[in-house]
Parts: sequence; structure tokens; C-alpha cells
Amino acid sequence: ATNADECCHLFEQSWVDRHSPITSENMDMYLQTLLNLSIEQQVEFYEFYKKTLQAMAYLNKDQPVSHHVLKDATHYLFVEALLKVFPDASVLMLHRKPAPVAKSCLSGISFVARYYYRVRDILYSNLAARTLKWMTISVERGNEARYNYEKQHPDNKNFFDVQFEEFVKEPIEVVKRIYAHYGYEYSQQFEDNMKTFLQHYETFRKSKPSFRHSIEP
Repeated sequence: ATNADECCHLFEQSWVDRHSPITSENMDMYLQTLLNLSIEQQVEFYEFYKKTLQAMAYLNKDQPVSHHVLKDATHYLFVEALLKVFPDASVLMLHRKPAPVAKSCLSGISFVARYYYRVRDILYSNLAARTLKWMTISVERGNEARYNYEKQHPDNKNFFDVQFEEFVKEPIEVVKRIYAHYGYEYSQQFEDNMKTFLQHYETFRKSKPSFRHSIEP
């Protein structure tokens, strides 16, 4: 692999999958099962997630010396369990306006849906409705879990908030603040690597699929 990918593939080892209930027309029961998992069940699949991550780190000769960066929207459904299994986790919250988030999610999900259905059979209005439902549930559950955690741990430094527009405009300065908040080592070599990545990022960004379908019923 030459580019990063989301860690949804680690969740899928425990049959926790956000794509199926969004892309499929008949997976609402599965979604309700996920949402109704007890905290003990959530901790159980995060324990397996952790073991899978440890195995990958052991086998990966280029494993990071300080931390992994894990990114998937599924985490925000299970914040309490995440912090029980990873109590020292650094939870970076990237805030973006809902409309472009929805468009970005629809772009990705409409592409994934092609693995489930023929293109002509995809009902994009239904797909959009399920995507917005998932976003709403995630935000409500995640915000409530964060509020409760910070109320119980007023001195915690687990969470750090970043505005998306600022991150796009000044990515290196934002990363400096993130590293300072969490106490990570920041080196000139690391900054040079970021600059190199940013020079090539535009090509990678343009290669991503975009959502161009009407969602009218």
C-alpha cells in the first residue's frame, strides 16, 4: 500500500460494518443490532480490534515509533468502549460544515454501493436518506458520550478540536498544535515529510470518486 486507508477493515474482523446498513436496502435490523450492543459487547470487539492492531504492528517492519493514526467514523458510535480499551487514546475531532460532509459521505458510499448492486439498481434517494440517518445517529451518540466522559474526567486531554477550514488552510501549523497538545515529538524531518506529502496530495485527491448523481425521488 502506498496511501493510508481507514481502519474500518479492523472493525470488520468482528462483523462491525458501517457500509452494509448504509448501502443495503434490507439491513436496518443489523443497524439496530449495532446500536443496541451493550457496553460489554462493545468492549469485547474493541479488545479484538486492539489485538489485531498489535499483530499488525508486530508484523510491520515500518511500524511507527510513537503512535498509530486510526480514522473511521464508526468510532464515534462507541466512544465509551473506545476509551475503556484505549484509555490514553488521543481523540482528534475534526469539525466541518454538515453539507460538505454529507456530500463527501455520499460520494464514497455511492461508490461502495456498486459492490452491492448494479449501478442501474441503486436507489440514490434511499442511499442519501440512510447516509444522513447514520450521520445524525453518530453525532448524537458521540457527542453525548464525549460530554459524559469529560464530565467524569474534567482533567482529561484525550480530545482535541480542529476546524476543517483552518486545517486545510494551515495544515502544518494545525499539526504543530496537535502534537504540542498531546506531547508528541515534532521534528524537522517530520515537517519535511508533511511538506512532501502535501506537494503530491492534490493528485491523490483528484483520483478519489465524486458524487454526481441526482438524489431526487
